[in-house]
Amino acid sequence: HAIVHSDFMARRIAAHTSMNVHRVTMGVDTGRFCSPMRGREWPRPLRLLFVGRLVPTKGADVALSALALFRERHPEYDARHCLVGDGPQKPVLERLVAELGLEAVVEGPSLLPYGQMPDAMVRADVLLMPSQIGLDKSQEAFGRVAIEAMACGIPVVGCPSGGLADTIGPGGAVATGFDASGLCEALHSALVQATPEAWQRVTTARAAAQSLGRMEADY
Repeated sequence: HAIVHSDFMARRIAAHTSMNVHRVTMGVDTGRFCSPMRGREWPRPLRLLFVGRLVPTKGADVALSALALFRERHPEYDARHCLVGDGPQKPVLERLVAELGLEAVVEGPSLLPYGQMPDAMVRADVLLMPSQIGLDKSQEAFGRVAIEAMACGIPVVGCPSGGLADTIGPGGAVATGFDASGLCEALHSALVQATPEAWQRVTTARAAAQSLGRMEADY
């Protein structure tokens, strides 16, 4: 038997093994991950957030390059970015921030205790998840951070790695590819598609369907 949290993993395991595959909800604590009411207009500056281990497959470098493009193409949003995480790519990202001239608009990368994560997501307007396909063909199995962000009322803009697109679903926008330009376009699409208030209704409803109670029942 194999227990999985996404249709992507169910398909992968069914294609390569003879195991019985069981889909179990990945639950999110909506008592901790929740949000005050969002506004009817996108705030200026627009606050982008990345949360994840600082390794190439998580795509933090793509997020930074997308920020530079977005600020160039859509300066009216005055987009800023907060990078939360730690890992071997940290010095590379610090150099990239300097090379792109983003020192004044990027916070981090820095590690944040998990208990403070809900507050970081509440302060953000959009979560970026530019997950990449690894050299060993590894992909995102589910993307728990996406559900946590949606529970906090913000849309998720990501890349089509593994099960991440299924996890985001109607709760955000998925880029057509894995580069900075595609992520930039997906971000702008999410912003013009709906207001923060409208996104909050969609994302919190999606997160509510991923409850801890449902996960327990599935197990």
